[in-house]
Amino acid sequence: MELSSRVLLRIGLQVVGVITIINGICQTIAIGGIIPFSEDMMPPAAQIMNILMPLVIVAAGIFLLVGTKKLAEHLYPDDDETLDSARAIFNLAMKILGMVLIVQALPDTVQIISNIIYLKSVSPAIFTDLQQEFIYTRLLSTLLYLIFGFYLVKGGRLLERIAISVT
Repeated sequence: MELSSRVLLRIGLQVVGVITIINGICQTIAIGGIIPFSEDMMPPAAQIMNILMPLVIVAAGIFLLVGTKKLAEHLYPDDDETLDSARAIFNLAMKILGMVLIVQALPDTVQIISNIIYLKSVSPAIFTDLQQEFIYTRLLSTLLYLIFGFYLVKGGRLLERIAISVT
């Protein structure tokens, strides 16, 4: 039985979805333990973002688990394409890796947005160095994860040419 590239991509994305759901649940538990203790110190917008962050991650995982049919069709329009070469296998692995990078960037993306909202909503007299430090230290790496992730999902042609020319 030979599986098409589209079917294997869907399976890979569904595995990433399961990992993402587990990550989101773990973050929900962690955030649930922090919120009661910091309720008086955080503005409502930051509290809402802290609650939404793990929910966005769980939603992304659920999408990857059940909603990948259209995504796989978009990435592999030819349903009969099979993994008959090293190039095809490498391309499939890079697409899955791209989704992993995007999913890994989600928590920091939501946290950066939350911190920006927090900084915009508080008085300049309030100590915000921790939020600013988080933004400054994580913004570039998060953007790189997202950029490389989308690049790999779209095919990552340069990396494919380099990897295939070496083998």
